[in-house]
Amino acid sequence: MSKMDDRLSKMVGYEVGKSMRLMILNEVRETGKDIREVAAQYNLPFMAILEADGRFLYDGQRVTPEEWERINPLGKYGKIVVIK
Repeated sequence: MSKMDDRLSKMVGYEVGKSMRLMILNEVRETGKDIREVAAQYNLPFMAILEADGRFLYDGQRVTPEEWERINPLGKYGKIVVIK
């Protein structure tokens, strides 16, 4: 798997095949959109179950929804469902 495939797989949350990679890269080239914005169209929302302190476990660390937005591979384009 190439570096680009690995990055795209992390963004969408599953292994990206050749056709998906080409579809995403073509849309980025044609529209000028951020690759994270295009990849987010194929990503399912992250489900976060908040504990009493307003944090949840993500990638081995306890974070708030705001912190998640900064550290998830899609940045501001990431989708999250918060369950309280």
